[in-house]
Amino acid sequence: MRMPLFNPPTTGTWFKDKEHWSRPISGSFGSIYTRALTDGLKVSAAEYGEIEIWDFAVVANVPYGSPSWLGVAADRTDDIDAQLQEGNPRVAAAIARSESIWEERPWRTELQHWDTHWKPALADGNRALQAVDPASLDDEMLAAHLELAARHLYRAMYCHHALNNSCHVPVGDFLSRGSRLVDGTPLQLINLLKGTATVSAGARRELALVGNAIAQNATATAILEGGENGARTLEILQNLDAELSDAVAQYVDAIGWRPLSGYDVTDPTANEVPEVILSSIQNMLQSTYLEETTPAVKDELRKLRQTVSPKARSEFDALLSEAHLVYRLRDERTFYGDGWATGLLRRALRAAGRRLADRGQLSNPEHIFDLTVEEVATLTVYRAGPTRHDVTARANNRQRITVDEAPDRLGPEMTFPILDWLPASAQRLHDAIQETNLHMFAAKADTADNAHRIQGLAASPGDYVGTARIVSAPEDLKRVLPGDVIVAPTTSPAYNIVLPIIGAIVTDRGGLLSHAAIVSREQHIPAVVSTGEATRRLKDGALVRVNGHEGWVEEVLVTLNLA
Repeated sequence: MRMPLFNPPTTGTWFKDKEHWSRPISGSFGSIYTRALTDGLKVSAAEYGEIEIWDFAVVANVPYGSPSWLGVAADRTDDIDAQLQEGNPRVAAAIARSESIWEERPWRTELQHWDTHWKPALADGNRALQAVDPASLDDEMLAAHLELAARHLYRAMYCHHALNNSCHVPVGDFLSRGSRLVDGTPLQLINLLKGTATVSAGARRELALVGNAIAQNATATAILEGGENGARTLEILQNLDAELSDAVAQYVDAIGWRPLSGYDVTDPTANEVPEVILSSIQNMLQSTYLEETTPAVKDELRKLRQTVSPKARSEFDALLSEAHLVYRLRDERTFYGDGWATGLLRRALRAAGRRLADRGQLSNPEHIFDLTVEEVATLTVYRAGPTRHDVTARANNRQRITVDEAPDRLGPEMTFPILDWLPASAQRLHDAIQETNLHMFAAKADTADNAHRIQGLAASPGDYVGTARIVSAPEDLKRVLPGDVIVAPTTSPAYNIVLPIIGAIVTDRGGLLSHAAIVSREQHIPAVVSTGEATRRLKDGALVRVNGHEGWVEEVLVTLNLA
């Protein structure tokens, strides 16, 4: 099969985003995503005085990013440090801004604005879109609804990335400076943040309400043990009594239209896989999830704090306080904003896809995702635009390669600047961002694997034996059963819906601040990240042992005693 052409979209050097994406990106999502990501990150960079700026583009359905630096020409990739020190006023202004943030602490203002404005506005917008059944709309209304959903998703993603530094700088600063003050590992420091990002554990409150209602209803308990299929059982539960019906409805409303396994509109939502919703409810009844983590965290803090010199304890406490304050913001942006909005755009696109396929304008309803929203609206209302053969070709192109097969770099080689000449306060910002990125996107662990054991990073403690379920595509989540070990290239906040039913997480990529690491700690399940090749070496359905204390996973050899 011939590879598509991967040409740099502009001058400069472009790097593949393999940390977030394991599958090619769709046309519907990519056209929104790259604009919102670029626009939002530039706002965040300006607010904090970053001199490194990123642009993003999709090339042959694979996302790429290109770095540039204030005052440095895009085609100059040599000796960037020297160019940055030539006295450009934009560089001087950015450095002055980065030096001021430590006294001003802009993350506090932005967190307050998130709580009082952005979060409620995004949630209200999602609820308004969710209240509309796209399939019931006529052509013009459906086109308008699609465009509204696309604009809302852009706003949610823009907001998500405009808040990036407010999420990451205080946490990175705590890890960077705190590690110099305390005798402890990065994981021990990160564990002090456990319990402050409850949204990372998903819709726990709504799920607990369902569990409480079922516990008081013997009929519901018997139905759950009866083995009916997911959709039918959910329907029965919602019609048993008012309390249970209301609790199930609240839970389904909270998670039903969110993608299950990724960031794209090609990923199915929970409502499309009712078995996952039902399994979450069933598992809640036997859950050993510990809502209260404060005593353990306080004990760990007491032990670590004793290793800090008395003169430095107030500094350590201040760093931890700021990290505590913003830690929840990272996953809240997805939960209330773009994760939810992505699922709602998928819902509207699927309604349009079925309609266009019925008319013969598409060969397959799922090909709708290979059109931009503007193209879908034009095809729906005016019946003009790409032919079904053109769209089929796009779909085939998207599905013919994986992200791993695409080139890691487009354009010339680049040597990143060292930036060791920055003033101390500006260097502190750079160190904080670098520290966060290190623990979000850690490379393969250094420790060597052996023939049976795959080494990674210990991200959440515990020792667990369960069935490995390789999740490399959205449809794989339909096979996940309670107690399984999810083995994936990486995870996203979309996985929060299935987390209540699994026993452990193993990923190829990601560090101690990756999504998989954060949610496993909040869920109190073992996790090993940054294994490099667990999805390739482990067999789907094999019995595996996950050691979250030492950071390894291995297949368990089962010996049959036939005597």
